[in-house]
Amino acid sequence: MKLDLIVPHYKEPWSTCKYLFDTIATQRGIPFENIRVIVVNDGDCLLDESVFREYPYTVEYLAKEHGGISAARNYGLDYSGADYVMFCDIDDGFLSNYALHLIFAAMQEGFDYLVGNFIEETFDEDGNMTIAPHDKDLTFIHGKVYRRQFLVDYNLRFDPAMTIHEDGYFNNIIYATATNVGKIKYITTPFYMWRWNDESVV
Repeated sequence: MKLDLIVPHYKEPWSTCKYLFDTIATQRGIPFENIRVIVVNDGDCLLDESVFREYPYTVEYLAKEHGGISAARNYGLDYSGADYVMFCDIDDGFLSNYALHLIFAAMQEGFDYLVGNFIEETFDEDGNMTIAPHDKDLTFIHGKVYRRQFLVDYNLRFDPAMTIHEDGYFNNIIYATATNVGKIKYITTPFYMWRWNDESVV
């Protein structure tokens, strides 16, 4: 079973991006040859591809004209040929060294839509960083994995006109479709971290 991680990139410097790639590299108990990271540059600030050479998995860097986050994710999905796909934000990361092990174990059992719990970095009213758990959350793209052929068969894509809250729309149509004609699986152990980014839209 192969997994593609689709990661849009727009303006973020390598210092912001590196955390995600490092947390993938430290995963344990998974076949790195079955993992590919598809970075979709959305038309600005090309990274030097040499930064990817140190990692024990394949990274492919695609460039396209600027079209927004939804268009970038669709572009990566169209390029993918893996059994399963996961959409990651380039400033996030995996919560533990066994995150992908949980995903690969679930892939062996089979599913169309996997909903995983995740952790959000946030701040309290006093300005102190804290974490907020998200359990069975369909509002965000974080911690979700999809069988690629399921998305293709039912033409399930991001709305390219949406550049904010696009993931809530996408996940709800996935959930509705999978509830009727697919198989939904849940992982209760949080494995993804939505990291705080002062430059992020949300």
